Amino acid sequence: MISYEWRGRFRNTEVNALHAEGFDHRTLDDDWWGQVTRHSLGWVTARRDDDLVGFVNVAWDGGIHAFLLDTLITAPERRTNAGLIAL
Repeated sequence: MISYEWRGRFRNTEVNALHAEGFDHRTLDDDWWGQVTRHSLGWVTARRDDDLVGFVNVAWDGGIHAFLLDTLITAPERRTNAGLIAL
């Protein structure tokens, strides 16, 4: 079962690995926690057991507009029938 959490805790290494897989690049050492806590309205984490299997950043303009960035789902989850529909 996948659990979703608004503004869920995560480690930078988890999102960096997920981003590298999702966008097919080498794993970087970005400070995701610092970026989203300073600049985003929020984010959603998706976990299967303790493993981060999905992430989406809910960015905003500081006013009335919000939009999704960095929608990431692990390859095995993309291949399941259930998938991560809520993301």
